[in-house]
Amino acid sequence: MIGKPNTKISQSTIHKYRKINSIRTSKESPEIIRDIINEKLQFTIAAEILAPIKDPADRNNFYFDIIKPLQPTRPQIIQIKKHLDGLGSSYTETLAQPRMKKSIEKALNNEYCAAHFIKLLKTFKKTISKRSPENPLRRKTIELRNILLEKNLKKTDLKLIPSKCKKNKEFTIQMKIRPGNIEDAINTLAAIVSHQQQVSDVFNND
Repeated sequence: MIGKPNTKISQSTIHKYRKINSIRTSKESPEIIRDIINEKLQFTIAAEILAPIKDPADRNNFYFDIIKPLQPTRPQIIQIKKHLDGLGSSYTETLAQPRMKKSIEKALNNEYCAAHFIKLLKTFKKTISKRSPENPLRRKTIELRNILLEKNLKKTDLKLIPSKCKKNKEFTIQMKIRPGNIEDAINTLAAIVSHQQQVSDVFNND
């Protein structure tokens, strides 16, 4: 039953409840349905943003971890969703990452929590992109380290720095030399000479 007895129900209200019923029959979370009915969640957001998320776990996590606590506006929700989509993993996996949880926690402690979370999310996305093996520079660096690094050298001891000119394919190999790793650094430089073809292949493969 909709509304109180002997009260006129508007067509918009009837339409709203029909839509809610259609969401309910699609096995939507009871809590999400309840929040729609209690007007804690806009129906349009539920129907147009949450409903298209096929995995129920992803849909619930996106709502209960992001939308409900951070209270973002519709444009902010779309922006957040776009950033999360760009990370490649499911929402469930992404939101379960410790760093992501910390980002949400930091955002909740900020006056403009949704806007602050978007800012943190952009930083998170850039860091993931730089660390990804799919990043060409990252891939080349890993390949070069696998060829050259001596056992006592740390990963941070060898770094590739691309030329500032994008058209120029030159790279600078930066190596840290400390009192305890001088011998290993020299051996690595010697390895560059003895593995010229392999090193050349690393730089030529795009």
